Amino acid sequence: TIVEMLQKKNNPKLERRIGEIPYRPEQVMHLEADINRMKLDTQWKPDTELEQGLRETIEWFRSHDEGSHDH
Repeated sequence: TIVEMLQKKNNPKLERRIGEIPYRPEQVMHLEADINRMKLDTQWKPDTELEQGLRETIEWFRSHDEGSHDH
């Protein structure tokens, strides 16, 4: 889902190649953090929605791209 969101925001025409490399036998197929204990212990909660955070991250990388991908 996140890859699809990033593709949509970054380059909708880019071909996704998910699944081209076979999964390893020990491949973790689902990994999800549970932040409930941290929220209880620290009273912290995220204040940025995922889509907004992805958009801001993409914008940051675009504004800080100094040709580093050419090296």
